[in-house]
Amino acid sequence: VEFDDGAGFGCGSPSCYLVDSADHTDGRDIMFGASADYRSLGGALVSTPSFSYSSRDDHLQGTGWSVDTEVSTLKAGHQAAYTFGDADQHKVIGAAEFERETFRSSSAGSDLKTRDQFGTVLEYRGDITDRLFVQLGARHDWNDDFANATTWSASAAYSIHETGTRLHASVGRGVTNPTFFELYGFMPGQFVGNP
Repeated sequence: VEFDDGAGFGCGSPSCYLVDSADHTDGRDIMFGASADYRSLGGALVSTPSFSYSSRDDHLQGTGWSVDTEVSTLKAGHQAAYTFGDADQHKVIGAAEFERETFRSSSAGSDLKTRDQFGTVLEYRGDITDRLFVQLGARHDWNDDFANATTWSASAAYSIHETGTRLHASVGRGVTNPTFFELYGFMPGQFVGNP
């Protein structure tokens, strides 16, 4: 993929705002995954183990510089969902997931950086009446590079069948950790990571 190089802003002529340079990036992606459902208790309990792997290698070539990066993510997990009630109106979901990320960049000294995260989830979804629906969920993550975190969410919806109106409200707490590129990435003159 070719990309243009920014140039002299304020030079007084539209022709110098963009330079058609030979800068380019070459990349390779590998992705695969698998999951399967196993039903028991008459279909009320659905167990789903899953596995996925992705990797990306990039060579970024600029004018007078180049950067090589390798990124991979391995995930393995298991989810179990149990549905109950006279009309299957209640569902409890539990899950556990392990994730390992790796990163190597020529701009960060070519050392392989690795981080692991393990998380558990518990969620309830219910049709309380034919008009009121609720969801409650919580997740806890153990992270070897960042603080462990507990996050949660709650939502409710109420249907007014007579008018075709549905009222909805939700609230929650989430955490997003910095990406490896945000920590160690590098693009000369544009971005330097902050570990």
